[in-house]
Amino acid sequence: FEALDDQIIITLQGDRDLVGEIVLEGGNLSKVKSATIDGDSINLMAVKDRIALSYNHKHNKEILLTIKLS
Repeated sequence: FEALDDQIIITLQGDRDLVGEIVLEGGNLSKVKSATIDGDSINLMAVKDRIALSYNHKHNKEILLTIKLS
């Protein structure tokens, strides 16, 4: 994973037949503005005091999750 001033980049790999999900929590959630997988936008779902990100894996390939911050 790589953290920059305005974004966090995480390399992911998983089973293409399973939906991937990452849940963010903490005091700075208001800074999360958007997220992409390999440049394609994904939905941010607010769940109480958390943000859930769902995405699809690619077959035997790494993907990049980019979380953009304000």
